[in-house]
Amino acid sequence: MRAFKSLGLAIGLAVLAGSAVAGPVAFPVTYRAYSHPNGSHSANPNAVDNRDYGLRLDTGSGPNTFHFLPDVAMTFYNPPAPNNNTVMARITGTIAHLQSSNGAVVGYSANSGYDALDQTYRLDATFRVIGSSGGWNGANALPYGNMFNDLIAGGVNANNKLSFSLSDASLTPLFGGAAVFNGALQWDEYPGSDANPDPGSFYMRFRDRLTNPAFNSAAWDVIGAAGWLEPSPDGGHPHTTDFLFYIDRNPVPEPASLVLLAAGLLPLLRRRG
Repeated sequence: MRAFKSLGLAIGLAVLAGSAVAGPVAFPVTYRAYSHPNGSHSANPNAVDNRDYGLRLDTGSGPNTFHFLPDVAMTFYNPPAPNNNTVMARITGTIAHLQSSNGAVVGYSANSGYDALDQTYRLDATFRVIGSSGGWNGANALPYGNMFNDLIAGGVNANNKLSFSLSDASLTPLFGGAAVFNGALQWDEYPGSDANPDPGSFYMRFRDRLTNPAFNSAAWDVIGAAGWLEPSPDGGHPHTTDFLFYIDRNPVPEPASLVLLAAGLLPLLRRRG
C-alpha cells in the first residue's frame, strides 16, 4: 500500500506539472520566483551560481544584491473592477543580502555568494495597474487564465510584455544587530508615480535576458521579470535599484490538488474526467 501511494504521488506530480501549462489557470494563482542567472553582478552571467540575485539595491557605497530563497513566490489576482489602488500581483518571501565570503562577514565583495552568514529580509512587494504591449493578448482583457500561455506562445519578442505601472516594496529585517546593507527599506516604482503611472517601470517577458546560447535549453522557456525602483516616496534613482528574476512556467499546486496528490488520487480523478 505504501509503495502504491508513493507511486500515485509521483504520477500525480508528473501529471500536474505536465498539465499546468496546457489550460487556463484559476485566480489567485501563485508561481515560484527565482534569482535571475544573467544579472551583471552574478559570478557567471551565463550560468546559475550562488551570486545570482532577484533584487539589486545599490547605494553610494557600491552594489548590493539579494538572493531569492526557496519561499519567494509571486501571486496574481483577478479582482472585480480594479482601479489604480487595486493590488493585481504580490511577491512575498525571504531574500538574503549577499554580504559574506569564506566564513566571515565582509560586506559586499566579488566573492559574496549566498551562505548561512548572509542577513535575511522578508520581502513584500505589491503591483498595481496591469497592462500589456505587443498585442500578444489579442482582445483579452487582463488578467485572464491563459495570459502566461499566450505570452509564451508569442515567442521571443522585445515588444511582448505584461506590465505593472505601480509598485511598492518593503524589506523587513529577519535578524538582530546591525545591518550590513545601509540602504532604504521602503521602495516604489521608477519612473512614474501614483499620479502618473508608467508601464515601463515593471514588466514581464518570455525569456527576458535568457536568449543567449548559454540558455538554449527548453528549461529556460520561462517568463523573466524586470522593474526599476526608487526609495519611497519618490526618492530618485541615482544608483542601480531594480528587480531581475524569473518565475516558474508551472504554477504552485493549489491546496486541493496537494491533498489529492498526497493520497495518490489526482491521476485517477483526471482520468475519469
